[in-house]
Amino acid sequence: MTAGDEILVGQTKYFYGAPADLANVKMSGGTLVVCKDLILTEIVYDSGVIYVRPNATLIINNVSGLIVRGNTQVYNAGTFQVWGNYVMDGTWASATKPNLFVNALSSSKFYMPNQYFVINNPHSRLVNNGIADFHGIITEAASMPGSVCLGFNSQTRMRVLYNYRKNAYVSPEGPACVYVQTYSRFEDTLTNYPSINVCLGTGHTSDATCVFWGCKPNAWGKAQVTTACANCASVLTFLSLNFLSFTAKALDTENLLRWEMNAGVDSKFIIERMNNNGKFIAIDSVRGDGGTKYEYKDKLPSLIGQYRIVYKQGVQQVASQIVVVKRKAAEPYPNPFSNEITIPLLTDHRPIVSITDGMGRNIKNYICINQGRDLHILFEKLHSGLYMITLTEGTLVRSFKVRKQ
Repeated sequence: MTAGDEILVGQTKYFYGAPADLANVKMSGGTLVVCKDLILTEIVYDSGVIYVRPNATLIINNVSGLIVRGNTQVYNAGTFQVWGNYVMDGTWASATKPNLFVNALSSSKFYMPNQYFVINNPHSRLVNNGIADFHGIITEAASMPGSVCLGFNSQTRMRVLYNYRKNAYVSPEGPACVYVQTYSRFEDTLTNYPSINVCLGTGHTSDATCVFWGCKPNAWGKAQVTTACANCASVLTFLSLNFLSFTAKALDTENLLRWEMNAGVDSKFIIERMNNNGKFIAIDSVRGDGGTKYEYKDKLPSLIGQYRIVYKQGVQQVASQIVVVKRKAAEPYPNPFSNEITIPLLTDHRPIVSITDGMGRNIKNYICINQGRDLHILFEKLHSGLYMITLTEGTLVRSFKVRKQ
C-alpha cells in the first residue's frame, strides 16, 4: 500500500512493515487491513471495510476530521485514533449502506481526545467492547435507539455528552461504564439499561438553562449513577472484585441461579428477570449474610429465561452480566387423559384457550383453572377421541393434539 492509493470494491490491501505516514488514501468499497502502525493523512472514506489487527495502530490525521459516507465498517482489534471529528453522516447512509464502528476486543482502544463522535442518522452505530476516549459523543435526534452499544465491562469515557435520542445507549451483555467528566445535555433519556453505570466527574454539570426549550437535565434513565466519580475503573473494579461468578440452569420445574461473591457485609442481591416486553423486572431479593456462595430458585420459569443480579453494598450498586436459561417446550400431561389435562405455561400473559374436535367444531363445555404456571383444563361430558387445543400467551401460540380416553 502506498500514498495516493484508492481501494476499490473487490480489492484488499494490507499494511505491514515499518511505521509509515501515507497521504491522500481513498476508501471506495474495498478492504484495508492494518497489521502495523500507520498514519493516514487526508483519507476519504466513501465506503469499505477497515480492519486494525491486535498490536497495530491506525491514526487518521484529517485536518477537517473524518466523515464516513455510508457502507463503512471499522473493526478495531488494536488501537484506532482520530484527530478531528468522526461523523457518521446520514446524507449517504441507508438501511442497506449502514455505518458501523466496532471497538472489537476488551483490549481494543479508540481515542478521539480533541473532537466529537457524531451519529446523526438511524443507520449508524458505535459498538464499544474495550476502552473508548472522546472529547464528546453526540447522539442526535435522527439516530436510532441503541446507536451506542456497550459491551461487558467496557469503558466509554468523555468530557462532554450530548444526547437527543431516547435510549441511545444500551448494554445488553451486562455491566458497562460511561464516564462523563464535566458536562452533559439531554433532550431525551439516555438509557433504559440499569446495567449501564454512569460515573460523573467532580464538578460535572448537566445543562438546565434550556429546560424551557425541552432539555432534561441529568436524564440518565435507568442507569446507575455515581457522582464525584474518579473513573470507570472504580465502578467496574468494585463489581469484578466482588462478583466472582453467576450461572443458571433449568431443573424439572424451576430455574436454579447460583452466584459466588467475595465475603461482604451489608449486601443485598436483587434478582431480575426479563419480561415479555424486553425489560428486566425485580422478582425477588436475597440478603447477603457475609458468605461467598448463594442460590435462588425461580419457581415460575418461562421457556427462555434471562436473568441478572443487581448487587448493592452500602451506597454502591452495580448489575451483573446476563445469563440465559432455555427450557424444553412444555407438553400437556397426561396425554391421553380422562377428565383433566394440565399444560405448563411459558409466559406471564393470561392464557387464551381454543379447543376443536376432529371435525373442526369448537368445543364449549370445559373449564380452565390457572394456577401459577400451570393451566388445568377440566372437561365435562366430552366424548372419547382426538381434540386440538390451541393456547395463546401474548404473542406465543402453541397447538397440541390430545386424546380423551
